[in-house]
Amino acid sequence: MVTKAKDKSTDEMLEDKKIHPEMNLWHKVSRTNPKYTKKVKFGREFTAIDPMSQIMEATRMFGPAGQGWGWEVMEHLILPTNDVAVRVRVWIEDRDNYIEQWGQCGLYIDKSETRKDGDCLKKATTDGMTKGLSAFGFNADVFLGEFDDNKYVQQMKEEFSDKPKIVVSKLTAEQITQVNDLINGWDECKDLAEIELLNTAETKDFMKSMKPYPEQYNGMMRASTAALKRIKLNTQTATRAA
Repeated sequence: MVTKAKDKSTDEMLEDKKIHPEMNLWHKVSRTNPKYTKKVKFGREFTAIDPMSQIMEATRMFGPAGQGWGWEVMEHLILPTNDVAVRVRVWIEDRDNYIEQWGQCGLYIDKSETRKDGDCLKKATTDGMTKGLSAFGFNADVFLGEFDDNKYVQQMKEEFSDKPKIVVSKLTAEQITQVNDLINGWDECKDLAEIELLNTAETKDFMKSMKPYPEQYNGMMRASTAALKRIKLNTQTATRAA
């Protein structure tokens, strides 16, 4: 039997959903597809999220913008620092269920402040929308700094890959018991006859079925090999003594 892979963090999220059902939305939208991100250096390096991917995910969750969710510009300010700040209201499912965040962008695109940014209001609005959606849990892994970890990014690439990773299902209690019984049996073998009685065709078939489980399979291989070596050594010692 095979199932889609579940990493440890996924299991923890499923458990968290049972204990904290209020986290359901967060866990559904918190993980980010790396192909919709890019590294940006603007004073410091950080991970930027494609805003259209956020709109896509919000639409997937709640329906078309303006119906199941949306955003509104509540006010904008021109700051003494030559930045524009926009207060954006993001609502989901009901217009009374909203978060407000400030988005910000420079008025100019050059350091000498001679070239105005004609898209500064749009960029500040997008910034506010991104921050608002993040408060509902969207792309939380980026804001939590998980994308600074290359292993996590690789994990996300695999999770969002078009080719689903396949692994075997978890061991059953019966399989675990049989593994332990065989290991204990080899440890207790006193001669080659007892090993032969243990190494039946059924045992060999079971060991083959355990190959996808390295810990259990290697444990059985070590136990059977150690038993054989121990008995051969004891036999050689007894022969010399005779």
